[in-house]
Formats: sequence, C-alpha cells, structure tokens
Amino acid sequence: MENPSYRIKVQLEKSDYKKFVMHYHRMRFFFSLVFMIMFFGMVTWVQFPFEYGFDISLYMPMLFMAGIFSLSYFNLVYQANKLFDGDIALNRPYEVLLNSDEIRTVCANGETNYLWKDIHGYRINNDVIYVFYTPVKGLILPLRSFATVGESEKVIELIKQADNSKYTNAIRKRNLLRAGIYVLLLVFIIYMIASALYPSPYQH
Repeated sequence: MENPSYRIKVQLEKSDYKKFVMHYHRMRFFFSLVFMIMFFGMVTWVQFPFEYGFDISLYMPMLFMAGIFSLSYFNLVYQANKLFDGDIALNRPYEVLLNSDEIRTVCANGETNYLWKDIHGYRINNDVIYVFYTPVKGLILPLRSFATVGESEKVIELIKQADNSKYTNAIRKRNLLRAGIYVLLLVFIIYMIASALYPSPYQH
C-alpha cells in the first residue's frame, strides 16, 4: 500500500510563534475572563442593588483581577517576542517530512523523528497547523509554507488519519472536565442571581 509523504519548507515569523504561545495559553485566559464576568454579575445583581447600595469597594477585587489579567497578557506577548528574537533555531528555516508513520524535522542542528503514537495532539486553524510532540511544545506549520492549497489539504487529511495517540483523548477529556466545572459554577451564580431578583413567596 502506498505511503504518501510530504516535504514542507518552513520559515517562521515572529507572529507565528506569538500565535502559538497564545494558543497554548488561550484556555487560561478564557476561563479567567469568564470568572471575572461571573464575579461582576454576583457583585452587581446580588449585593449592590439589594443590600449594600453603591459601593465601589465591592468592585475592587474584580478590578484587581482585571489588572492582573491585562499584565499577564502583555507580559506573555513580551516574553514570546523576546524568546523568538533570542532563539536562533526559531529564526532559521527547517524542513518537515510527514508520512503515515512518522514526522521528521530537518534543521541546521540535525534531524528529529516523532512517531505518531507519541504525538500528544494537533490543532488546525485557518492559517496554521500545530502538531504537539509534548503537552507544551509542538511543530508550527503555517499554511503559507505549502506549495498549493491542495497539498495543505492532503497533509491535514494525513494528520487526522495518522494521529491515533492516547494523549489526544486525554487532553479532550481534561478540557471537557474543566469546561463542565465552569458551567456548573455559572449555573450556580445564575441561580443565586435569580433567587435574589425573584425570591420565593414561601420564604419568611
């Protein structure tokens, strides 16, 4: 049976690496934002109108969290730019060879092989493909690196068929569990808000 292989020449740009770093931290920022929104809802609808009146001090924890959130975001962008500028390997071109058995990278420092069973997962976005060989490290394949759109589509299909790693399902289960916890918290807060707005007539 024919085993198609593809050779992709990659030259990363700073924006590619920055997007990769932000992609890895996206869930942390998303859940932090959701938490701040939920906290704002609790303060505004449960405490402010019914018991305390307008007191800006009630919002100080949320403002503090918003400040930490903003500083973390800009620090992450700064660190990503700094790492890219200081890492010679990231600035050098390299080749990626893929087939249904393995992924091989060839660069100035040598060759590295990854079997698909050891791959931790992949992510396909509109302009880039990420293939993770550890939970925090991965190959960045910008779609502009492919010779044609047809070639990129074939590689995407190859990745989907070849990735049978045990890690992919584990990561998905972990993300689902985390999302479920936040959904339960959100439902609880909505319940508290509804109880404050529409108290039961049987309560004394």
